Amino acid sequence: MDRAVVLAETGADGGRLLCYVVPARRAAGTGPAETPSAAELRAHARTVLPAHMVPAFVVPVDEIPLTGNGKLDRAALPPAETALPVSRRPENPEERLLCDLFAETLGLAEVGAEDNFFDLGGHSLLATRLINRLRAETGRELSIRTLFDAPVVADLARHVPQGAAVAPVRAAAAPRPERVPLSPAQRRLWFFDRFAGPNSVYNMSFAVRFTGPLRVEPLRAALGDLLDRHESLRTTVVEHHGEPYQRIRDAEGLPFRTVVTSEAALPQLLAAASAHVFDLETELPVRAVLHETAPEHHVLLLLLHHIAADGWSLGPLARDLSTAYRARAAGDAPQWTSTPVQYADYTLRLLDRDPDTGVDHWARILHGAPEVLQLPLDRPRPPVSAHRGETVPFTLDAALHARLNRLAATTRTSLFMVVHTAVAALLHRVTLGRYAADCVSVLGILGISAAAETLTELETTVREYANS
Repeated sequence: MDRAVVLAETGADGGRLLCYVVPARRAAGTGPAETPSAAELRAHARTVLPAHMVPAFVVPVDEIPLTGNGKLDRAALPPAETALPVSRRPENPEERLLCDLFAETLGLAEVGAEDNFFDLGGHSLLATRLINRLRAETGRELSIRTLFDAPVVADLARHVPQGAAVAPVRAAAAPRPERVPLSPAQRRLWFFDRFAGPNSVYNMSFAVRFTGPLRVEPLRAALGDLLDRHESLRTTVVEHHGEPYQRIRDAEGLPFRTVVTSEAALPQLLAAASAHVFDLETELPVRAVLHETAPEHHVLLLLLHHIAADGWSLGPLARDLSTAYRARAAGDAPQWTSTPVQYADYTLRLLDRDPDTGVDHWARILHGAPEVLQLPLDRPRPPVSAHRGETVPFTLDAALHARLNRLAATTRTSLFMVVHTAVAALLHRVTLGRYAADCVSVLGILGISAAAETLTELETTVREYANS
């Protein structure tokens, strides 16, 4: 390659990297240049780069366009998707459905039946989204493991369960019991809150900067509309005879306050507001603070507890808040185009389909496990976790990194899973017990014995840096 440029394209799924390359040109009389294909370039990148730095698309171009002052002209670059030739057309309903879902999940105009999910820029987060979309559309269950084993549309289509599908979880609301139980995800977060005590570990904060006129009262009203529209934002947890339940409160107004400050003091104020400790029993799991740093300069901090939202929630929340603010600023109430399925209804359908939340399984697996891992520590273990830690960076040499990538490819797993396995195996050996390996059950998935040499070398590297 003569030249290359890599751009980061952000999105709700975490974004992707786009690489534009100019093929090398041979001097006259030396014969035609042998230009690697985009797939070959991505394959090579996987051997020398961490998985998250491998470009989703590699696009050959004749030249890198520049502006008049010599800077990259992003607008003149072709869309990455235009470099992807569509393979054969789908031939049956399963292939057609998967082609549509691949394209929707990956943000592509079209996907062919011989296209590979991960070669098109898919990753573990998008894999989860794809599986959930398939479940929502058909009511049929397909594991992420199956997607890793068969990432090509035509191959995956043969694994889609046939016959009558179960009703999708997204179905319409049903009559609710007097006490709506917690979903498995809510129960985990509630348990952690009770077990660890009040803390801000599962806070989710989002700051948005506004430049220009901003009307505070329409914004306050729009936040109230958001609360009214989404029950999960006004759901607290109450206990009855020791059993937790969802309590959906009336939309009485989202906790909102304004602060006049300076740009210099803003970071400290945002950090302090983000550290707020929610009381899941008595307090709504959402609050907002509007910081005014100068006339027509504002920063809105929206703080949520993870029990009410996740990373995927940000997109719909932002769209709904924008819709509500525009309406309120015009003196109207928002006119929603659809009614969201409320989380309480989703919980009831989910538990009705699969009442076994896995508690019995893990109770058997962890029976007899020690309460504390006997790790060689450099200081006494505190009686209460402060949730503080440090990052200790270290580098794997290129040869070991390449072997780990090959191991991930041959076992049809991700590099993260391989390294996670090595750390679990190291903890297992250090503690001379089975607990760490039982908690991280990817050992059997990878077939650790077949890769003992590579994983042992990685363990040795981790151990050396831990001791240094």
